[in-house]
Amino acid sequence: MSISGARKPRLATEYGIATGGTETDITVSGVSYKLHTFTASGTLSVTQPGWFDVLGGGGGGAGSRADLGGGGGGAGSVWSTTIYLDANQTITIGAGGAKNSGYQSRAGLAGSATTIGTVYSAVGGGAGGAHDSPIGGSGGSGGGQGYGNANSLAKGLSIDGFGFNGGVCGTSTGYPDGGGGGGGGAGAVGGNGSGNTAGNGGAGKDISSFRGEVANTTIVGGGGGGGSTGSSGGTGGSGGGASGGGSTSGSAGTATANKSGGGGGGNLYGADSSNGGSGIVYIRRRISGSAVGTVRREEVLNVQFLLVGGGGSGGRLDSGSGNGGGGGGGAGGFVTGSGIIGKATYTVKVGAGGAATASVEGGNNGSASSFIGSANGGGYGGQRRGGSGGSGGGAGQDNTAGNPAGGVAVSGEGNNGGNSAAGTNGAGGGGGAGAAGGNASAGSSANGGAGSSNNYNGVSTTYAGGGGGGGSAATTGGAGGGGAGGTSGTAGTANRGGGGGGSSNANSGAGGSGIVIVRWLTADATGLSITSTGTTTTGTSGASNEYTYIAWTTTGSITMARA
Repeated sequence: MSISGARKPRLATEYGIATGGTETDITVSGVSYKLHTFTASGTLSVTQPGWFDVLGGGGGGAGSRADLGGGGGGAGSVWSTTIYLDANQTITIGAGGAKNSGYQSRAGLAGSATTIGTVYSAVGGGAGGAHDSPIGGSGGSGGGQGYGNANSLAKGLSIDGFGFNGGVCGTSTGYPDGGGGGGGGAGAVGGNGSGNTAGNGGAGKDISSFRGEVANTTIVGGGGGGGSTGSSGGTGGSGGGASGGGSTSGSAGTATANKSGGGGGGNLYGADSSNGGSGIVYIRRRISGSAVGTVRREEVLNVQFLLVGGGGSGGRLDSGSGNGGGGGGGAGGFVTGSGIIGKATYTVKVGAGGAATASVEGGNNGSASSFIGSANGGGYGGQRRGGSGGSGGGAGQDNTAGNPAGGVAVSGEGNNGGNSAAGTNGAGGGGGAGAAGGNASAGSSANGGAGSSNNYNGVSTTYAGGGGGGGSAATTGGAGGGGAGGTSGTAGTANRGGGGGGSSNANSGAGGSGIVIVRWLTADATGLSITSTGTTTTGTSGASNEYTYIAWTTTGSITMARA
């Protein structure tokens, strides 16, 4: 798919004038600049329109804690460009992702984006993976994989091209094993774990030249190190990344504030994980020789996006000994947002649904969808406790384990899975984007939670419904593609991110795949060429068809260039 138009003229040739932040005088290649540094959110007051050089970093992702070794958090995205400003701009400094302070083996949170109005955005880093959700989170740089089966597909990914992927966890034939992978940095990939040795965080990015300093004076965006059992945690990447926690080194270190570094991973044996570091914004303008001449800058385009992760599959638990069915799968995360893209190619990932299970066990988490943000895959329906994810999976009813709880949703992406209850058919429903999964009552399994609607493709469509709980009586999946539960589970709807239905005495339902939709004001793309790969549809939307959109149903890419 290709969209292009006639190029608009660019007339401005001088830097602007503004106040705000901490102002210092610097010299870069013999030219005098005023540097505005924002370490906290504030306002850039533009008193004379013109060009401004900007460099920012998003908040770093949190490290996570796992049974044997959690993944380190990924660094926030760090990139620079030159933008034209003719009005005051709100500066928002992205917060570092918070570690999970509740149940010890759950993942932390991704970092938040750093923004300059609507004209610049640096994405936050992905969280490290945990035992419940071992896949590293995607972000500016990806989080490291938490303890599980080492798998290159389980490392967190850089989603905007301005960072690097996280590392995978380690495995060995004996105990202890499973050192977590290091978080990716703005300058290098996160290190892989090896046996019980955790991976180191990826190195940061040298921004000294932007600040008028000698090389290697200021480095930001280091990834966090992974956690470990039986040894020390991995080292944090240069540029603010936190060291990981370990049995011989104690809890994880602290990510440096305002350096966009990832938090360190931990384990369940006395080594806590840590939060990600906050972001930063630098804005500079010439104060001598204000003429820019030929401006070399990245074209930018404001976009809106919908991300729906792949749904989790339902769990299976055969009836007998008072047991009921497996929990319903949680819906994929449902995320809407906006951001800036420049002249570059961006990967668009459509998350797969979790695979159905034919044996008596919990289901499988769905995979994340991502663009310049990410939406986590849904949590698995449980044999016992439901899995955590975009929305949480429902708990299975297993009388040998009491009445387990449903999985916990990622904040802002969905809702928790339902709890189980004593008695046959007591399985919880998977959480949906719009409502929590139903809690089972004695002798009755519960329905899946409802999804949420979006119209970015011109049609109001409901996505991300939770799967129904399994048992001898049928349950319904939540509106938005959730699969029905019962003696056998039905699959969540493809490209709706619905959770699969739980089952009793038969296969569970697979989770439905996700979707990514990106749209922009058609008039803003004048002078630009936008192309895509993957399986896509395109069209117009909005009250007056003022938007152009692309919808991906398989993984692909989007490229922006000058026409």
